Amino acid sequence: GHEIPPPPGDEYAPPSDEYAPAPQEQSPPADAPHLADPPPPSPVTAGDGPFDLDHLERRWPQVLAALQRDAPPVRGFLDDSHPLALDEGGLVIAVTSAVRASMLDNPDNRGKIAEAVHALTGHRPQIAFQASAAPAQANPTAAERAEPPDGDTLLAEFKMMFNATEEGDDQ
Repeated sequence: GHEIPPPPGDEYAPPSDEYAPAPQEQSPPADAPHLADPPPPSPVTAGDGPFDLDHLERRWPQVLAALQRDAPPVRGFLDDSHPLALDEGGLVIAVTSAVRASMLDNPDNRGKIAEAVHALTGHRPQIAFQASAAPAQANPTAAERAEPPDGDTLLAEFKMMFNATEEGDDQ
């Protein structure tokens, strides 16, 4: 008769547990600092000074520089932006248009901005956006935000922001 070869992969199976090396007793103590994910270096010490609107306004150029390095598309939507309000509810960032507010207002973009703020201040606020033309409002809820822009408005905004033209546009 014919011998059946072992199924693929078994010929390199690890040895059984009786040959496994004993676990090393050199694990760090439970109170050792967690070094697996060090924060990115920043020109200033995180968490220095109070975390208030004045402090964040002074740090805003550094937040934008960090985003330029780590998330250039997000940074692009924040041209001429500034912190508008900061309280327990989070940070409201004033941006130049409702379209930019709409484009920025998703969990990924809010997270990137919160991370940049955290790297420079040691605080990770909830992020919201408000078009600067709108009346100041400390913490708009989703129901109070303007309706998302339609496709034509978005297209016009993109053309303006990126100095773009559509393929097939008759100039």
